[in-house]
Order: sequence, then C-alpha cells, then structure tokens
Amino acid sequence: TAHHPAALASPAAFWNSSSEGGSFAYDLDGVDDYIICTLGTALGSDFSFACWIKFDTTAATTETFVSNDGYTSGGWLLQRRSNDELRYAENGDGATFTDNVWPSSSRNWHHVVSVRSGGVLTEYIDGALLPVSKTGLTGAITSTAFSIGRRQDSSSQYSDCKVDDVRAYNRALTQAEITHLAE
Repeated sequence: TAHHPAALASPAAFWNSSSEGGSFAYDLDGVDDYIICTLGTALGSDFSFACWIKFDTTAATTETFVSNDGYTSGGWLLQRRSNDELRYAENGDGATFTDNVWPSSSRNWHHVVSVRSGGVLTEYIDGALLPVSKTGLTGAITSTAFSIGRRQDSSSQYSDCKVDDVRAYNRALTQAEITHLAE
C-alpha cells in the first residue's frame, strides 16, 4: 500500500479509545478541522474510496466527509445529509447523485466504500451493497488532492466525526476486498 502526504489544516485531535481496543482515529470538530491529502496520481475513471467513520452528532445539516475538488468540474464528494442519506455527488459530465439511507446507528463506527467501475457507481456500508447506484458516468477524476472532513470547494459542510483508515484506489475494489476491509 502506497502512503501519500497529508496535512492537518486545523488542529484536529488524534483520538484514542481504550474502550474500543486502543484504536486511534482523527477527531474532527465539525467547525474548522479537516485534513488535506495528495495522491501520487489522479484516480481516473475507475476508482474506489474507503474509510471507517463515526459521526459524533445527528446530522442537522449536510456534512461532507470526503471531497475531491468538491463539486467543481471533475470533482466528487461523499456526504451525510441532514435527512440521513449517504450522498455521492460528482460533476464530471454534469451533476450526478446517489442517495442511500444512512444506518440508523450513524453514531457507531461504519465502514463506507464508494466504487466507480465502467461508468457505474456503487456504495457499500459495512460490506453490504446499498440499493441505489448510478450509471452512465463517463468523466475522469483528474485532481490528485482531496479533503477529509469538509467540502473542498467551500468553506462550509464540515463533519463532526471520527475518521480512520482512509483509502483511495485508482481501480475498482472487488466485493471480496470490500468485505475484507469492513471486517
């Protein structure tokens, strides 16, 4: 696994919970904490994004937890919306969305994966395929930078969450790989 540089854009805390096996994660405050990451190469047309996430509050507004150039041309983002939907949004060849229901236990740890393969986007939570997918995606993701914890093209939509084991792949993960990551 390649490691890529990341910078804390605001003093996000490094969280440790001995009650959860001594795990470590970044604790983002939902006000101004976020992390900027740079990939070695653009993700292209087929890619996967995976992370463990635990929201600290019930969503009162839209919270963007990962963004690659936000919603500008060639960008994408993952959000938890105020109506408890998990939204993937992309603006390559025009605005495209997928909205899936977020688990009712959103204040617990969940493994989230978005996979784009052959122009089709699918989403998974805790290894389970979600019912809403999007077809006909043709643009490529050309930027190598992305933000964790906020919408990259905006000074709003910060996430009040803990995030761990963030991964970006320039290929589509298989169901077996997704299941393994969610264990």
